[in-house]
Amino acid sequence: MIRRVLAAFGLIVCTCSHFTHAACDSLAGSQVRIVVPNSTGSSYDSYIRMLQPALSVILRADIFVDNMPGGGGIVAARFLSSATPDGRTIGVMNGAGMLTARVTGRKNVPSLVTDFEILGKVSPMQHVWAVASESRFYSVDDLRHATARGPLVLGVRNIASTSFASLAIGAHLLGLQHVIISGYASNRETRLAAMRGELDVVSMDVSSGSRLLANGSMRPLLQISEHDFKGSPYLAGVDTLADHVDFSNQSNNPSVSSARVLTTLLQANKLFVAPAGLPPSIGDCLQNAISSALNDEATAATLHARFAGSEFIDGTTTRKELQTIVDSLPVVESIVSTAAKRLR
Repeated sequence: MIRRVLAAFGLIVCTCSHFTHAACDSLAGSQVRIVVPNSTGSSYDSYIRMLQPALSVILRADIFVDNMPGGGGIVAARFLSSATPDGRTIGVMNGAGMLTARVTGRKNVPSLVTDFEILGKVSPMQHVWAVASESRFYSVDDLRHATARGPLVLGVRNIASTSFASLAIGAHLLGLQHVIISGYASNRETRLAAMRGELDVVSMDVSSGSRLLANGSMRPLLQISEHDFKGSPYLAGVDTLADHVDFSNQSNNPSVSSARVLTTLLQANKLFVAPAGLPPSIGDCLQNAISSALNDEATAATLHARFAGSEFIDGTTTRKELQTIVDSLPVVESIVSTAAKRLR
């Protein structure tokens, strides 16, 4: 309510104030809940709270951020999938983690394709393997040599985390003997564990780990990508996955196929979703409102300073990309299922 009053008097500046969409009239004056599958202070939470003021002005509604951590995002996903599809409950979701959890056979994981209306996603995501500044590892070859003496210790929150897919599939592709330790409360905890020397390698998004990379607490070791990620000052000279897997090989090579699935899968992050059955007009309203909020000058500057980019991909394009990923997941099903059974 306070935010709407301030907006009415022009005390919240939004360069997207000319946004209009008739269907949004049904949301004006109401409370719109945005479900975040992580705790307060997480990168997803920070992202949504930076978006919150502009979105509130655009929709002329109170925006309530509802943090629902648990199960690697599955708790929030189940809540969202069962909510009333009226536009008053939407959420942000870790698509890569949800898709991976379903592949492992974990029960009660909603389907991104059938249980949600996809409003769009934020791109790009730039996942890298990283090590502590004091680590003895400076290259992938160092990791390979170390496995001759024993398995590497990798760390994740759980099987519904993006890091699990990155590390499980990546380690398989690179032929690294390893164990994966799960149960960390947050991505922050896995990084702290690496800095304490408990873990050899973690996987993280460059934007969410930018402070650790900037102050030298963590060093990037491998870009989980076919090509160099653009725009990051921390990745110059860092190997890409293509330096170790021949992506140009057009034959039916299992390693190449798995590498392609991995790099595509990791782009299914930060999905904006609503419950299935959302009226198309409300879906269009919300999609356009999110896009407009992201393009708000002040919001974009704030997000760029923290996350180094916020390109919005529309819902139609995102749904097509998700379906392509789902169709390709059988290629890596045995890899992630085996890794899930061996979690410690």
